[in-house]
Amino acid sequence: MNVKELLSAVKKFMTPQNMIILLAVSTFLPYIFTAVYLLTLAAVVLATPQLQRGLLSFRGAFLIPAFCAYAFLIALFRRNLAGLVIAPVFLLIMMVFCFVRRFITRETFETALTAICFTVFPAFITAVVEAVMATQDNGLIYRCSSYFGNANYFGAMMAAILLICAYRIVSAHGRGLFYYIVGVTAVLCIYLSGSLFAIIEVITGVALYLLFSKHYRLFCAMVIVGSLGILLITALPELLPRLSESSMTTGYRVRIWGIAIREIKSHPLFGRGFMAYNEIKDLYEGSYVTVHGHNLMLDSLMNFGIVGTALLFCMFYFLLRRVALCFRSDRNSTVVTLIIALTGAVVAHSFTDITFFWIQTGTFYMFFLGAIGCEERRLEIPPDYLIFGRYRI
Repeated sequence: MNVKELLSAVKKFMTPQNMIILLAVSTFLPYIFTAVYLLTLAAVVLATPQLQRGLLSFRGAFLIPAFCAYAFLIALFRRNLAGLVIAPVFLLIMMVFCFVRRFITRETFETALTAICFTVFPAFITAVVEAVMATQDNGLIYRCSSYFGNANYFGAMMAAILLICAYRIVSAHGRGLFYYIVGVTAVLCIYLSGSLFAIIEVITGVALYLLFSKHYRLFCAMVIVGSLGILLITALPELLPRLSESSMTTGYRVRIWGIAIREIKSHPLFGRGFMAYNEIKDLYEGSYVTVHGHNLMLDSLMNFGIVGTALLFCMFYFLLRRVALCFRSDRNSTVVTLIIALTGAVVAHSFTDITFFWIQTGTFYMFFLGAIGCEERRLEIPPDYLIFGRYRI
């Protein structure tokens, strides 16, 4: 095969649907792969006019570039270098939603979920090797991050895989035994990550999925099993060794939130741009060294002020509005139910941490949210533009 034939084969393979599957899988590989693939995808879309059509064909789409421009300008004004870099990356991640929504099909979505389930095994092996080689001697329990950059990001991504397994098992989609194996492996990964709130994320996501998909008996069974699990952990706390550190980590969060509130009071309107806490932590006595505010609302107000936070929340309102319109049209859609469950899980985790402002977690959530596109087309949901004279936005 010569170079011309090879390029022709690659071009034939790289359909929008295959690009979406590769995008989803890349979020569960080392984050450098996610970053390189995002840049490659952006370059392909910019170089291919037919891939650009219809990307912003829904109400409120203009808020995506508007918010990212706002975040960039605020970071520039505040001389926040990290914010300057992250703002265009955030735009790339948000455009993932637009691209996936435009081109995804139900078959593509299901294929991507299957491929994602296979990625749990290399993540687990990497975490085990990391745990074996760990040399931490500061008295704290070592937390594995595998290749996700942070233990909490690792836990959040494995929680998402557990939700996918629950969806596949409950809906009897595919081979049940495989998804049980994947689910057990994901549980072991969460244990190695030491992320207590990933457990809450799993419980929230699965509970919402069972409720919205009307599996009430399974939901009641989950409540009973969960209650027994709480009693067991209370009686045998050594089953979750990191529980012994919970009071200490709560104390750290209280310190972080206190600094965040002080910073919000000093710059209430416009903030400092992305990663504001990382910029100001040295300006306040008693601050805890970390990169964000460990609470979605506080971190948003600290980063973007009241003005930017309103813009950010309006943007996500219009994105989630697509989900609500589909749910209103078909309350039995398993795709819509799964999106609602993952969104609820992410929000639950966001009260004490911010796990989706990372290149892997953020891109994955935008892929998942963008899957609403296949249901919009099936249910014939209109774009629902805002009309201003000759302009549709």
